[in-house]
Amino acid sequence: MRWPIIGIPLDIAHHAAAASWLGGLAIVGLIAARGCSASELTGVVQRFAQLAAVSVGVIVGTGLLQGVRLVGNPARLFEADHGRYLVVKLLVLGVMLWVADVNRRRVSGRFQRPATATPRAVHNLRRAMATELGVGLTIIGITAAMVVSPPAVADEGNPSPGPIAEASGTVTIASVTTLLTATTSSATTIAAASCSIEEILEQGASGEAVRCLQESLIARSYLPAPASGEFDDATATAVRDFQEASGLDVDGVVGPLTASSLDIWNGN
Repeated sequence: MRWPIIGIPLDIAHHAAAASWLGGLAIVGLIAARGCSASELTGVVQRFAQLAAVSVGVIVGTGLLQGVRLVGNPARLFEADHGRYLVVKLLVLGVMLWVADVNRRRVSGRFQRPATATPRAVHNLRRAMATELGVGLTIIGITAAMVVSPPAVADEGNPSPGPIAEASGTVTIASVTTLLTATTSSATTIAAASCSIEEILEQGASGEAVRCLQESLIARSYLPAPASGEFDDATATAVRDFQEASGLDVDGVVGPLTASSLDIWNGN
């Protein structure tokens, strides 16, 4: 996506802040509020309130930057499912922030001193934190849907698909066939360049000299692979086609001139 040099640090900070906020809610609401004394709970709640305030600021700031990075122009917000999920996520986050603000006011009013941390206040705090945590888990679900939904800028700056992988990353049979054909052709060209013949060849011949001839014709796309080593009708037709294209006498016989044009003659 765009601006990956800042995208990765933003992702790390965003998720670390979310983990601190939601993880703190679970610890305080489900564990500390059940087992701590009033004095212990007061200290825990006050420290968590500070952590939550910082986490919320980081979440909002990094989320805003990521939105600009992945959505781009606000007019493109609804061009992809990613943008639509983002809108829903922001609405649910607004609800969560409202519940968090209720908790913050409750903490500032009733958990400043152990004497004011009554059982009823603790019960209300636990209930509000459970609500806040539930909304947070809903946001995680929406975020999971966003992760598998490409944003509107996903189609910007994509390189052209190569012979194997399309832009989507899917390997197709056609692309594999293209690669195998190119590889086979390259290997055949190398093999043809490393062999030579020292005799005149015509239809009915066989052996390594004929195989060398066929590999040279295959490398030039006059004959389909593989080389059989038998000078058959297909090979004779390929030889005549090559001779005609090269301006040689078209007789289907591979003598010094035809073999030299194929770069395989090593005779005297």
